[in-house]
Amino acid sequence: MNKSRVAGAVIAVVASVCLTGCGSSGGGSGDESGGGSGKGLTEITFSTAAKAPTPLFENIYIADKLGYYKEAGLKANFVNTGANAAVTSQLSQGSAQVGVGVPNFQVVTASKGEELPGVNYFEYTYPSKWYLVVPPNSNITDVSSLAGKRIGITSRGTADEQVLTSVLKDNGVDPSSVQLQVVGETTAGGLALDQGQLDASLIWDTTRGLYDVSGIGYKVLLGPKDLPKVGGFYIQATPQWLKAHKDEAVGFAQAIAKASVFALANPEAAASLYLDMYPTAASGKSKQQQIDDIVKTVKYRAQRWVPYQDPDKMGYIQPQEWQNEVEFAGVTDKVSDPSQFYTNDLITQINDFDKSAIEKQAKDYKVGG
Repeated sequence: MNKSRVAGAVIAVVASVCLTGCGSSGGGSGDESGGGSGKGLTEITFSTAAKAPTPLFENIYIADKLGYYKEAGLKANFVNTGANAAVTSQLSQGSAQVGVGVPNFQVVTASKGEELPGVNYFEYTYPSKWYLVVPPNSNITDVSSLAGKRIGITSRGTADEQVLTSVLKDNGVDPSSVQLQVVGETTAGGLALDQGQLDASLIWDTTRGLYDVSGIGYKVLLGPKDLPKVGGFYIQATPQWLKAHKDEAVGFAQAIAKASVFALANPEAAASLYLDMYPTAASGKSKQQQIDDIVKTVKYRAQRWVPYQDPDKMGYIQPQEWQNEVEFAGVTDKVSDPSQFYTNDLITQINDFDKSAIEKQAKDYKVGG
């Protein structure tokens, strides 16, 4: 691939998709859905560790535009803190009622004897989110051939590295024999693959989507079904808030479940709704082109919105996932009870809605109409 063309595509993608930090500052609220002033609605603040609005939360954001939060009697506010510790702090202080739960952070924190204020009660993205990719013309056909190779990775000391280490060991490769290079969540790793600077890269599903948008070629060596079931994302809240505000907790998660069903049934409509809420800045592309980019970016992540077991029980948390998380963190001696991190008590109520009606609404939705 022509390197200048790839570089130009990357600039356009970063401007258009805003995966990690552009566009609105993140103060979205129920008012944006056309739902009026929000009078009579209960305000609920959702906190994330992202630095700015991102399509990765598309199924959470567009629930606002579709009026699903309002149907639950809620006025949703979205806050991007930039750090998992900040999400935890906001829940503890009560400045946010719900937030993203990240297993690796939570397990490591608990293993240090630090008390976590939140418990996960709805899984909105299921494991695994990773793909192990190589250049399209690579002669590497299996993981055992990666010994001594240069491998890209999103970050060190995280679940990304734990997963890669596990995969290498399982295939007879000494992890210390490979050279790891941090490439982040953007297309940098794809450019490095294209230019022969990397032999392989462990990338997120959304990073794979960015490669598709940019026209970066790759070959999948391993996909999510071949990788450990870790790295899910959750909605968490304090046990005290869940007990005192059960209806709000159910309503918030149900709105996300509805929006996920909607987005899966009509990805273009979901992308359009996201752009209505968070228009991208100076992308130089038409809205239809931006919609197409977001659809491609979110495509592989959207496949993780539905449980790989019990697909009709959206948000259900598999106990084995948390056992895996503890084992992957290497803290089984310090965290003896993985069930402390989650509850499935509200899942039945959360799923008490007509999924077929949501699918029909999505299929009937006209983009730009």
